[in-house]
Amino acid sequence: MKVLIVEPGYSPYEADLENTPAALTAILESEQYTAAFSFDNTVIAAVYGGDAEKPYNRTLGSIGLVQGRFIVCGSRRGRFVGLTREQAQRYSRRLHFPEKFEERDGRLYSLPCDPKIKPKDERLGNSGRFSFFER
Repeated sequence: MKVLIVEPGYSPYEADLENTPAALTAILESEQYTAAFSFDNTVIAAVYGGDAEKPYNRTLGSIGLVQGRFIVCGSRRGRFVGLTREQAQRYSRRLHFPEKFEERDGRLYSLPCDPKIKPKDERLGNSGRFSFFER
């Protein structure tokens, strides 16, 4: 299935993953993962591990702050499905800017960073097409 992989400090990239629990566990580096199905008012799942030791990654609307690597995929009847080309482009644009997080006055603030593109030889999964911003 076609997904976006979003890693801390990098812009998202497309990859093809097997739709199995083992593949999700390997990508997320976690035995446990959560799927939030209300991402940006569409039927999209942001799937992420629940490890508080991982670096902060992004803030995602109603989901809140996500730590560590996560994937964005489709959801249909409670099952994970691949993204359409339009969905992949939309969420690649929406999540293009990595965020850094600073703690001030006991509160955590999110600041956008300059986008970095993960080198193809360091990417996870089977590389898909070039993402929207790599063209």
